[in-house]
Amino acid sequence: MAQPVHFNPKVFLVMLALCAVLAGIAAWLTGLNFWILAATLVAAVLVNGFVASVGDEDEDEDEESS
Repeated sequence: MAQPVHFNPKVFLVMLALCAVLAGIAAWLTGLNFWILAATLVAAVLVNGFVASVGDEDEDEDEESS
């Protein structure tokens, strides 16, 4: 059974700020485009969170069936 997602705007804003800072540092060091780096970082964090939540659901189902 799927649980509702608890969205915390403060955590999201902190995550965006950290991604922007990391993208800024990487852009400064490498000369790459800031916006591409920022978008890549944000997408990677979101995909990682999704994959982790799917993995947690699979673990919960395995524990229930045991």
